[in-house]
Amino acid sequence: MSAKGNVHTGFRHIRDNAKDGPGTESQPSRGSDESTLRVMAYMFPRQFGLHNVFTFTPAVGPGQRGAKQTGTDLRLTAGPAASVTGDGTTEDRQARSLADGVSAFCQRVLCKIIPNEVWGVGSVQKHNKELVMENVDRFVRLRRFENMSLHDIYQGMKLTDVEWLAPPHLREYKMSPTDKLKRTEIFLEFLYYVFDSLLIPLIRSNFYVTDSGKHKNRLFYFRHDVWRRIAEPAMVALRADLFEEIKAADARSLLDQRALGTSQLRLLPKDAALRPIMNLRRREFHKGRQVLLPSINSILAPLYSRLKAFAENARGGPVKRFYLAKVDVRAAFDTMPQDAVVELMKTIPSDDRYVISKYVEIKPGDSVPDTCGTALSKPAKRWQSLAATASDETRFASHLESKLATGKKNTIFVSNSMKRVYNTGALATLLTDHVRSNIGSVLSTAFCNYFYADLERRHLAFLADDPGGSLLLRLIDDFLLITTDRSKAERFMAVMHAGLPDYGVTVNPAKSLVNFALEIDSASRRPGHNFERKTLNAFRIQSHMMFFDTAHNPASLSRANLAAAMAETARKACAYIRCLPRDRRPREDVFVRTIGRLVEVAHALLTSRTRKARFPGYECSLSKMQVRIAALGAFSEVVKVKQPGYKGVIDWAEQQMKALESGKSPKHRSQVVS
Repeated sequence: MSAKGNVHTGFRHIRDNAKDGPGTESQPSRGSDESTLRVMAYMFPRQFGLHNVFTFTPAVGPGQRGAKQTGTDLRLTAGPAASVTGDGTTEDRQARSLADGVSAFCQRVLCKIIPNEVWGVGSVQKHNKELVMENVDRFVRLRRFENMSLHDIYQGMKLTDVEWLAPPHLREYKMSPTDKLKRTEIFLEFLYYVFDSLLIPLIRSNFYVTDSGKHKNRLFYFRHDVWRRIAEPAMVALRADLFEEIKAADARSLLDQRALGTSQLRLLPKDAALRPIMNLRRREFHKGRQVLLPSINSILAPLYSRLKAFAENARGGPVKRFYLAKVDVRAAFDTMPQDAVVELMKTIPSDDRYVISKYVEIKPGDSVPDTCGTALSKPAKRWQSLAATASDETRFASHLESKLATGKKNTIFVSNSMKRVYNTGALATLLTDHVRSNIGSVLSTAFCNYFYADLERRHLAFLADDPGGSLLLRLIDDFLLITTDRSKAERFMAVMHAGLPDYGVTVNPAKSLVNFALEIDSASRRPGHNFERKTLNAFRIQSHMMFFDTAHNPASLSRANLAAAMAETARKACAYIRCLPRDRRPREDVFVRTIGRLVEVAHALLTSRTRKARFPGYECSLSKMQVRIAALGAFSEVVKVKQPGYKGVIDWAEQQMKALESGKSPKHRSQVVS
């Protein structure tokens, strides 16, 4: 589709093979030769000594990260795409193109474009062509963030009878090692050209590729005319209600006068409507800056600490009933008064000038040790900013000792000598422009936290009268009150449901929850390495202390949480297996080894000294035997339903369970499944 919404046929105009055409009538031979050479140089840049992905090594710095994707990994990336519900309704099935149809279409077009002789002659031709078409089908079925390497595509290819790779005078002779290397090099360039310059543009020119909120990383394909019919009504409504169309010259003039750039828009279906989402974190050329949000665990950590302290205080006195009240603010980011937000944020700076410096945290990447040693992995780097007043002369080492390095082990901190000084007045002007002249902001979460904290101070101060009997938790715009005083819970619900116009707060009654009767007058490189790593990570993200602290939870509840976490881990492991081609799925011995490794890692993670040192008072009395029983039971039940083909794994898990129940020491896992 062109910028005006018209259908564009063929390759994009920027490609050489789209611009090249036959020679003129006056010079047909010369024009044809020049055109052929240009196409050959585009297909085999390495052979012509041109820039290519095989020999180019980008120098990526902190300011360039993610600016360009290079290398021989092939992936189809969707643009600022909207999602689809994918609920399997008749309308949904008719709107989207199934992966089978997209794959068949791509294979048919490639077979029409590429002569059969390119793949060889005789049985070699049939073998190579079928292998490439199988990889085309795999490529179409890739999920978001998955990639396909050129090495994967080349596996199984035969070059012996590919005549165009052989020099004319050597076709009858056996290939030498150097000749084979050169033929392989040329053929790899051709394969990269097929996928990068034929297949990907073919998909982009015919289909709109997008993920789905319901199915997470699964990709859906829509013909451009179909997607335009779906999105056009929503865009018309946005132009009428939310956006104002301006001339290109006026837009350029505004951008030249301000430090803020532009952002992409996508449409995200929500129930029966399309919700506009501004991607304010996407890097913009020359001006963009990527902002990473904190992890879920880092958000839950302070909530967990407050919740545990409240529970410990409540245990000291007589047993009381807890009253819980939860409310959700409707469209919090859209309803906050901009002028009030700006005025509140202007009261925060306490100095006239601030210095912003950067430093980098370097940590070892994920690695899975085996009997031969430790699998090496690329270290993870994260650039951070450090703000201080201009009069603050504290050294970087002192900041590390006091706050930056607290609770972080196996981490290298590297300071950057470059610093930038900002004037508070200039920052206030930039803030005003940022808030009043934009729809949404990468700082919306911070603004919301400050703004609603002021709301709590002014309108919910009655909850602070008895800190030992009431606890108010808030995650951005979601409020949760836990109290032993029913009258306070009722008053809290009454205040919130009545609305607070000064703060733009209107509660969504459909999302309000209470645990008591209430009436108000208002209307979530070795074989199997990646599989093992993903399985372990699936458990890590569910291992929050809140669920396994036996000093906070009853032992029975901690065991139930462990069983639920193991079951979810097993389901994710089986889902990952289903996404893999049959010839790349882990063997039974790898599956068994992964379960055994999961037991060891889970027990070590839940009972680690580091966790107890970082969070005093944390206790986990779960034994390794209990962890093993939970893992074996979960994987036995889930694999039996989701992956019945792994009969050896099911038998092994059941044998281990019987051995544990009889009190015998179970055999080593590597001796059970071969």
